[in-house]
Amino acid sequence: MSVLKGVASGSSGDIVTSFETISKNLKAYPATLFYSGGVLISISYITPDGYISKTLGYINNILTTITLSGDIPDGIDLIKTLSYTNGTITGVSYS
Repeated sequence: MSVLKGVASGSSGDIVTSFETISKNLKAYPATLFYSGGVLISISYITPDGYISKTLGYINNILTTITLSGDIPDGIDLIKTLSYTNGTITGVSYS
């Protein structure tokens, strides 16, 4: 099994792999949670392809970034940034 399991094909028929595909499929693997001061700061997963970590970034106790690292296929955006307006998520960008 791979973190690419279940990915959809793009319009060209090529396999499309994205931050969200990787992130969603990680739920199938053993995870270790890391906290600091009672706040979840990272999650590490053991996959058949190696190790992948999600690091959570906060500003004023509000989740603003999720960063993937480790054994990830090339060409994947590694950072998901959340934008807020009045406490509601109003945008998501990837880089």
